[in-house]
Amino acid sequence: PRLSRPAGGVAVGARSYLEDTGVLSVLHDGMCAMAKVRPQDPRQFIADYLLDHAPVPDYVKAMDSFDEKKVGAQMDALHEGAREVLANKVE
Repeated sequence: PRLSRPAGGVAVGARSYLEDTGVLSVLHDGMCAMAKVRPQDPRQFIADYLLDHAPVPDYVKAMDSFDEKKVGAQMDALHEGAREVLANKVE
C-alpha cells in the first residue's frame, strides 16, 4: 500500500516517519522478542507487544493523578449550602 501524505502535504519518507515517531524502535524490539519467544501466533504477539509498549497518553496520566477525595471536597465547598436552600424551596 502507498503511504499517504501528512496533513501539511509534504512527503515524508517512510523510514524517517517511523524513526521520528519512535515506532521503528518498538517494532524492532518487538520483532527481536518475537524471534526469541517464537509464539504460535506471531501476529497476535506483535500486536500485544505494541499495545504493551505504547506510550501512555496525557489524558491517561491525568486520570492516574486524579484525586477523587480532593475534587469531591472542592465540589462540596463550591456547593456549600445549596442543598439546604433547595430543600427549603421544596417544602
